[in-house]
Amino acid sequence: MSELWRALAAFRTIVGEAHVLADPEARRAAARATFSTTNAPACVVRPGTLAELQACVRAAADARVPVYPSSRGRNLGYGSRVPTRDGSVLLELARLDRIGEVDRELGAVAIEPGVTFAALAERLRGSGFTIARTGAPADASVLANGLERGIGRGRHGARAERLCGLHVVLADGSLLRTGFDREPDARCAGLSRSAAGPGLESMFFQSRLGIVARATLWLTPRPAWSRALRFTLDRRERLAAVVDALRPLKLADALPATVSLYNDRRLLTIAGRRPACPEGQALSQAAVDRENPAGPSARWLGQVTVDGPSEAVGAAALESVETCLKGHVDGWTARVPRESDALAGEDALARLYWPLGEPPPAQPDPLADGCGLLWCAPVVPARGAELVATIAWLEDQVIAHGFDPAVSLQWAEPRVIHVVLALMFDRRRPGEDARALACHDALLRGLAARGLLPYRLGLPSMHLAGGTDPVYRATLAKIRRALDPGDILAPGRYDPDSSGAIFEVSQGTGDASAAASATSRGGTAAPVSGRRWQFGRVELTPAERELQAQLGEALQSVAATLPAPLRAGAAAFLDVEARGRGPGGVLRKFPPPLWASLLSLREGLPAELAAEAGVGQSLALLLHLLDDHLCDGQLACAPALLQLRTRAWSRFETAVARLAAGEVEMEAFAATQIDRHFAAVDRARGPIALEAALASARAEMATWTIVPALCAWRMGGPAARDRIVGVLERLFVAWRIVDDLDDLDDDARRGAVNLALSLANDDCMATDRLASILDALAERAFTELAKAAAEADAGGWSRLAAQFLALARPLARGE
Repeated sequence: MSELWRALAAFRTIVGEAHVLADPEARRAAARATFSTTNAPACVVRPGTLAELQACVRAAADARVPVYPSSRGRNLGYGSRVPTRDGSVLLELARLDRIGEVDRELGAVAIEPGVTFAALAERLRGSGFTIARTGAPADASVLANGLERGIGRGRHGARAERLCGLHVVLADGSLLRTGFDREPDARCAGLSRSAAGPGLESMFFQSRLGIVARATLWLTPRPAWSRALRFTLDRRERLAAVVDALRPLKLADALPATVSLYNDRRLLTIAGRRPACPEGQALSQAAVDRENPAGPSARWLGQVTVDGPSEAVGAAALESVETCLKGHVDGWTARVPRESDALAGEDALARLYWPLGEPPPAQPDPLADGCGLLWCAPVVPARGAELVATIAWLEDQVIAHGFDPAVSLQWAEPRVIHVVLALMFDRRRPGEDARALACHDALLRGLAARGLLPYRLGLPSMHLAGGTDPVYRATLAKIRRALDPGDILAPGRYDPDSSGAIFEVSQGTGDASAAASATSRGGTAAPVSGRRWQFGRVELTPAERELQAQLGEALQSVAATLPAPLRAGAAAFLDVEARGRGPGGVLRKFPPPLWASLLSLREGLPAELAAEAGVGQSLALLLHLLDDHLCDGQLACAPALLQLRTRAWSRFETAVARLAAGEVEMEAFAATQIDRHFAAVDRARGPIALEAALASARAEMATWTIVPALCAWRMGGPAARDRIVGVLERLFVAWRIVDDLDDLDDDARRGAVNLALSLANDDCMATDRLASILDALAERAFTELAKAAAEADAGGWSRLAAQFLALARPLARGE
């Protein structure tokens, strides 16, 4: 368990109070994307120098806190700045915005992650150099775009190939310099990747192996002569001939600039607002034709810049391109490009408002205003017929899902074409997020069946990064463990240990054994299934939300009784556990039946005793959290935590005594449950048999039954007490199972105790047996919850029964 509360204090010392944002609004803002997300950062930390960044990473490593770096947060459509793991620290690098001196002889400049396209354009003004343009916002990060393998328009569009001499902060805070940059006096630093020995640059592209804090960007000389060539096609099928005709020029490097092509619906998204259309439907072709800025007959628009060091060379190149296009396009124009120093898309943020059907505000904020965007970006061989077939399938699929297939093609590399589909939608409409994500996932599965994989992944598809090759996965996992043994750098980002191989069923490798791959006893666990094993969502009633807040306030009141020097540490611990969601946020870690059951169980109690029940149960949950993790080493024995535990136990015992009201049998029951709890949390850790493990789970969580049982006893006697204890213990069993299923990959990698691994004897991760074990455990959890629901209903606790059924729903077979 991480100690974020301790890391927060270190972060504030390193970067200053003003640059550590832990308030709920800052967290909510950082959790926004252009699609539905569930992850949120625990806080936002903004280092301003390389030294501060290194110190922050060291502090995170010391506290075992995962961090997620974000340059400018403009990864729109892929996740913005939302972390891949909930509760990570967001390291915002916008303040690292230094631009080195421009080498006007060799065309190179060093940049940090906070450098925007607008800032770089201003620095290059009058220098005689430029870079390939992007469609991203002007305040997006140049370095981040390159590290994500972004494609630009113009010469040298494959931006990743133009980065050299990376300065990378590793998980221990040390600084790795790649290429010639590793030698302090190297004259070719930043000018070549060809230093002796293995090249390490590519390890840090689309990677979680380190945080790139600086790189050298190779610039493109502004040509002496250039023309912007534009052409249209009246039907999709003609793309094949255009690609096949231009391919010899691309292969011969005679057409080095990116060739960009846009379908009619993509042109609409650039030109204005979406025309009115029934909800859940794509625009009709007639509506598209009416609004098409390129004209009603233009199904595709192509453009490419042709240039040269002189008019003679440039004109000859243009003639070659025109000769290739002749007879394959409806016509073309070649004009002198508009003079502009801009390197980024104009009105990029405003264009995201297209699906809303209304003009953007003066200050666009698409993340707050419900603008929906998901990208699907497969790479296709530069063969005309295959490209057309792929686009036809994509367009048909998207229209069938009720969206507009806005497709662009970016031909930067000679042998492949990047197909970039923008799935745009109105997030304000109920159900649109779910519809869009379903379409996005279906497209990725269908493309994988055709052998076409994406060149870039977003938050919803990051679990596909590992692929199916066990050697690739194992090798990358070994590198990751060597560089980041604490698993703190962006866990889940382009991670070979993430669940869900992209080829799954379509290539005949989707069975459990292939998806699992081999595992050594050392804990190199490949994912065994694309499925997430989690409880279902319980929608809280207003009364339950109010109770949640009251119980959270009870925890804060106990922390406030600590000695003054320890209060801040205790309060910070509770705030971190709540993840900025208010006083009741700590209780979100626990299934609602554990505390919401009090609403019905304490109904007939006097107000004073009802309040005591709330205090007692909230402390029982907190004490389990403290005792369990202080025993297993996930929490350090810090004075603030030890004193909080002492005060919490004292107050918990007071609440129990008041509820027992001197009844010997009630007091004896409470004492027995406390003894069971301590015997379980102090047990030796190691592989154990299934039923023994589940019995241990019942005992470990025994203190959670004391307050509900005393309340039930007061209202219905020993029979009601025994019923509620039995109901809750079924929940404990289900929770232990689901927790181990969901943590399977992490536990295997770390060598931790896990029910599924123990049943599989730690050596069958590559066999069908593990899949059957997972299914059997999930079925056991489902059965326990179903029985708990039936028993709760029989006891007259219908709301409690409904909560158990909601928790069980995702565990049912076929879900």
